Amino acid sequence: MNRRMRPINLSFVAFILLFLLLAVVSAHATDLTARCVAPTTGIDPITNQEVPIPADETVAFNLYGADQGLPLQLLTPTPLDVCLSVRSNVTPGSTKCYAWSAVGVRADSKPAESSQTAPICVPVPVQPAQPSGSTVAMVTVGTVVYMELQTQDGFSFLAVGTVPIGTPCDPKQRVNDFYVVPASAVTWTGKIHRLAALAACSITN
Repeated sequence: MNRRMRPINLSFVAFILLFLLLAVVSAHATDLTARCVAPTTGIDPITNQEVPIPADETVAFNLYGADQGLPLQLLTPTPLDVCLSVRSNVTPGSTKCYAWSAVGVRADSKPAESSQTAPICVPVPVQPAQPSGSTVAMVTVGTVVYMELQTQDGFSFLAVGTVPIGTPCDPKQRVNDFYVVPASAVTWTGKIHRLAALAACSITN
C-alpha cells in the first residue's frame, strides 16, 4: 500500500472545536481562545480507507475565521504545532466564527490539508458597567427622641419629642445606646428645645 501522503479527515474527531471566553481585558476588547482535538486517523488516498496516522507523519493546524456572515479567512500564516489559538482584542458585541483544518506533513512529500471543520460562531460579550457602589447610613429606628440628664456616675434620658423613622443619625456622637439626631428634624412635645437630641438608631444599607 502506498502511504506517501494521506489527507487528514477530521470527521473522525470526537470533539472538533471548543471555544472558551476568557476574561475581558479592557472596556473595549475581549480575548477568545479557540481549541480543537487533534485527529488520530486519516484517509489513505489509494484505498480511501480510514487508517491511523503514521508515526513519521506530523499534524499541524490552520485556523480560519471571520465575522458572522462573511467568508472564513486563513488566520494562521504558518500551521500551528498545537490546536490552540488565542484571538486577542476581539471587538465586544460582534459574533466571530472559526473553523480548523489539519495539515499532514511528511519529509518525503508535500503537505496535505484536510477540509475545514464546521464553523462555530461565538457572540463576544460586552463588558458590563460597574454596579453602583453600596452606601451605608445610620438612621433612626424609633420615633421618640430624648435629652440626656446627668445622674450620679451616669445619665438618664427624658423623652422630649419625635422624629420620623429613617432620620439620619450621627454615628460619631452617642450617649449610651442613643445617637445624636439633628434638632431641625425633631417635633418637640414641650417647651424645651434642645440644640441636639438623641434617638435609637441602626445602620442600614
